[in-house]
Amino acid sequence: KRGINLWKAMRRTNVGLESDCDGLGKCGKCKIIVVTAIGPPDEDEIKALSGDELERGVRLACRIRVTKDMVVHSVIKENPEDFHHASCEHCCGHHQ
Repeated sequence: KRGINLWKAMRRTNVGLESDCDGLGKCGKCKIIVVTAIGPPDEDEIKALSGDELERGVRLACRIRVTKDMVVHSVIKENPEDFHHASCEHCCGHHQ
């Protein structure tokens, strides 16, 4: 569903995302890598993520609104080699 927060959309799937704040943008745990081109990180993301994470393209799912079909990887155990792949077709019903 366009306009929904990506964290909420991904929670509808079997893709596990950590969060202590239920997607309110306060804990910084719902780290993902968005493969699809989107705008720059907002102030909350810049504060919550390390320089290395920002450089690698890590984002917070709760800070991103679904405005188009997206391809994302959820970061598991803070290890960049360990990803789950999801597309919005699975979480939002959009087709790529």
